[in-house]
Amino acid sequence: GTALAARQIAWLTLAARIRITPKGCWRWTGVVCQRTGYSLFKFKGKSYRAHSLVYYAVGLAVPVGLILDHTCRVHHCVNPDHLEAVTMRVNTLRGRGPAARNARKVRCKRGHWLRGENLRLKRGPYGFLRVCRTCQRTEGRLRQRRLREEARCASTR
Repeated sequence: GTALAARQIAWLTLAARIRITPKGCWRWTGVVCQRTGYSLFKFKGKSYRAHSLVYYAVGLAVPVGLILDHTCRVHHCVNPDHLEAVTMRVNTLRGRGPAARNARKVRCKRGHWLRGENLRLKRGPYGFLRVCRTCQRTEGRLRQRRLREEARCASTR
């Protein structure tokens, strides 16, 4: 039918811009966004990420609410075998960004464990933050001491 013909035409157009690397990535040789490293393809005047188009062209669909994650971690790879449909959260946590790095931390910056009774979840602007209770208590005591000293200094003036 027409859907199959459209996929075949799309595949032929896309395949001309793919080079296979020794590691099995299908490196996109067309336009790559300088800022993100993702492959781009213009179709009917609109820009698309090429990996999404290749995924569709080989007959796969991304379920609603999911996005494609590059399991090879190479953003300009368009190999459907290196793409997995996952939630935005899973994709973020698999990545290399600050959210992923912080989620993998098991100790606070002072070396205390971030688990059990020492872990507090605090609502932040973008979700929950993990807070070390030991450090929080120490910082609270220091803040109280500073406030008492400031009050004492103010009363002797």
